[in-house]
Amino acid sequence: MRAASGVVAARTVAYCAAAAYLAFLVLWGFNYRRIRLVELLPFEAARVTPESVTRAAGMAADRANAQRRRARAGDRSGSGGADPTIAVALDRALADIGRRASRPPRPAEAVHARPASSSAPASTA
Repeated sequence: MRAASGVVAARTVAYCAAAAYLAFLVLWGFNYRRIRLVELLPFEAARVTPESVTRAAGMAADRANAQRRRARAGDRSGSGGADPTIAVALDRALADIGRRASRPPRPAEAVHARPASSSAPASTA
């Protein structure tokens, strides 16, 4: 009787190990066999210059600001697009834990400040 229970236990351990390995492959293991992006995409390190990075950051900021303006175009509540009931609930929660309710400042228009022109004098510390 003990030999049969040992076989069942060994089979159960083997099944659990196989299931764990398959779960690992599905959740992470296949990443070991993927092609690296550097090999997949046409990437040239020489093209990445400070100027091109600055230009890309400026384009990203311009796009983010344009999306923000479009999102706020329909907002006439003065809340900056936030749901007023959420602000009330936050104030209530802060009061419940003994903290003073405060409103965060409204975000600035620029998500990413564009670099100043090179003609501006450098400040000395």
